[in-house]
Amino acid sequence: MQRTYEFRKSKDFALGLFPALLIDQIEASASISATCQKVDEKRESDVVRIKFSKELSLGEQNALSSLIEAHTAAFVDGVGEKIFTEAHNGKPSAQDDFSNGYPMFSIWFDISSRNAYISVRDDTNNAVWDIINPKTYHFEAFDLDGDVVLNSGYTALTWDTVVLSENIYQLSKDSSVIQINATGWFEIRAEITTDIVWSSSRSTSMARIALNTGRGFEGLPGAKTYMYNRTSNAGYGSGCITRKFYCKSGYQIRVEATKESGGGNIRTVPETCRIAIKNIKPLESE
Repeated sequence: MQRTYEFRKSKDFALGLFPALLIDQIEASASISATCQKVDEKRESDVVRIKFSKELSLGEQNALSSLIEAHTAAFVDGVGEKIFTEAHNGKPSAQDDFSNGYPMFSIWFDISSRNAYISVRDDTNNAVWDIINPKTYHFEAFDLDGDVVLNSGYTALTWDTVVLSENIYQLSKDSSVIQINATGWFEIRAEITTDIVWSSSRSTSMARIALNTGRGFEGLPGAKTYMYNRTSNAGYGSGCITRKFYCKSGYQIRVEATKESGGGNIRTVPETCRIAIKNIKPLESE
């Protein structure tokens, strides 16, 4: 464990109270003696290095972290003079740049969303922060019953068994439409298996991803798959679609299938049709 840590005064923390009050409270609460030294009076005059009289246990570090977070001050464990961690209620903006005390590679922790950001550019009024720990939101479901009859028109597949549905997804009452209440880049994967129930006529079935952006459902380009269904004794055919797409909050998505050719009676096979959706980049609201 480190003995030396760096702390940085938060913008809303009174300069006159820092760091003397913080040192006093550390010593009182943790029963650890500490000394304080400014890191760089010319460039970072509100940054101090605090050296403790002994190595800190994990419990002591956690206690100190809580104390420092209460002061909305920085807490950095041995990462150098130009890298700072600071807790806030809200995410960083372009104005949180080097001139305002956030050099590149600074870490910003948003208490409200529990997201962490790192500064990748610190130009004046043009700072860029990347989220470090983006949350991945999942939706996964399958059709346990199957036996959806496919005709010449498109039929929406239904998902009677939901494995996981996080809070940005909403499944329609008929279990066929998934509404995504978030904006960002997503990936969808759909697997479909069809069969000829009775026939000796070779047939072809097709499935696609359809997206409703507010103008009704339309096929998503590059998101089709075909299944060849031979006869009722050997009629299984499977297809898979994986597609990345940009989604705005409120867009709706579904999987549709149709019989393309042949005289066979085509149906989906129980437990073989499934769908999975996840965001692949941080949501734009994060």
